[in-house]
Amino acid sequence: MNISFRSLVSLASIAALASLGSVASAADWGSLSGQIVLDGEVPEVKILVRKGDATARDAAVCAKEDLKDESLVVDPETKAIGNVVVYLTKAPKAIHPDLKAGKTATVEFDNQACTFVPRVIAVQTGQPIKVLNTDAVAHNVHTYSTKNTAVNFLVQPGNKTGVPLKGTEQERVPFKVTCDIHPWMLGHWMVCDHPYFAVTGKDGKFTIENLPAGEEIEVRMWQERSGYVQKPAKMTLKPGANDLGTIKVPLASFNK
Repeated sequence: MNISFRSLVSLASIAALASLGSVASAADWGSLSGQIVLDGEVPEVKILVRKGDATARDAAVCAKEDLKDESLVVDPETKAIGNVVVYLTKAPKAIHPDLKAGKTATVEFDNQACTFVPRVIAVQTGQPIKVLNTDAVAHNVHTYSTKNTAVNFLVQPGNKTGVPLKGTEQERVPFKVTCDIHPWMLGHWMVCDHPYFAVTGKDGKFTIENLPAGEEIEVRMWQERSGYVQKPAKMTLKPGANDLGTIKVPLASFNK
């Protein structure tokens, strides 16, 4: 087969352009960030168990300090809302190469001073969860999952080894976790079948890294008292940083 020098140059140019296109495509990843804050006056925090309440179960441990209602965590100065789960409704078509193996870091869920710490966690399917008990009294962990198999087991006092668990199915929304021994204890777990999720900290901020730019995604933001803090939003990200800025949630949303 005879190929002219001009043809070789053309083929080389096409190959080079294809290579550049591949590199550019691989670099088209973006991050999504924002801050969720309360729009309204910060409500008074209720006390679930009073310090020194001898009638409380396991009072020596559970009534050592006031136990506050943490179903809505708001910073009194900035009005930032913590424990909001931000996640994609479904896995995007493109997953960043660094995330294809899935998240493998163990997430700890502790029974601490008769509260769950952290109160809200999010994990990827297959990601290990370790349930601990720092307290000197027994607790049980009772999950109310819809897709994953629900569990209900005792965690012995001072168990620092932890009880291992894993979520295997994507959940539509976070599910509640309780301690039947201490009925005021409440937490929530979210299980996603992809690595694109976050939980806001006390500063109300979240960042989700390495999302595919140019692909339409649907983002949900969920809080335990309000449910969705806003309607699920469809968006297409640009490469690099995508900042949603301050997302204000009316106080009425939490009075359901």
